[in-house]
Amino acid sequence: MSTTTNLLLLLLVLTSSIQYSSADAHFIATTCNQTPHPAICKSLLESEQQSFTAVNARAFAWIAYHITATHASGTLAVLNKLLVFHDGEPIAAPMEVCAHLYGRAVEDLTVAGQSMTVEAYVEAAKRVDNARGAAGLCEKAFGMEFPSPVTAENRVLADDCSVTFDLLRMLSG
Repeated sequence: MSTTTNLLLLLLVLTSSIQYSSADAHFIATTCNQTPHPAICKSLLESEQQSFTAVNARAFAWIAYHITATHASGTLAVLNKLLVFHDGEPIAAPMEVCAHLYGRAVEDLTVAGQSMTVEAYVEAAKRVDNARGAAGLCEKAFGMEFPSPVTAENRVLADDCSVTFDLLRMLSG
């Protein structure tokens, strides 16, 4: 093949890829615009490459769920490491509260995933909503006495849970 033919084929492939990605981003936007938190939804789903091959809201719910569960488990691990580092210090008390809350959030998210597997979306949404509560309660545990070392993580979990909850509510509708 000539160089010109190769370049034309490459241009054709690139053009079709761009159109395909644009259509997928449109599907994400269309789905997220049906939720109460469209900007957060779009941001979360677009952060995961699998979202661009999703074919329905159920797939988006699973993607959001996995991101949420990963963040919750990661924050629990961070809290447990901080507890070891700050053992015996006054800041350990609110960290213990947060670790307990995140432990329960991880459990709730595990049950939510099991519920999603059997398409029990109402129950899954309830569990995700319970997990969302852990973020706010954790932040409150530090109060005015100590700065929370997991403020950013609490915000992420709350946002992740909101998107997952919204998508599950769409499925249970």
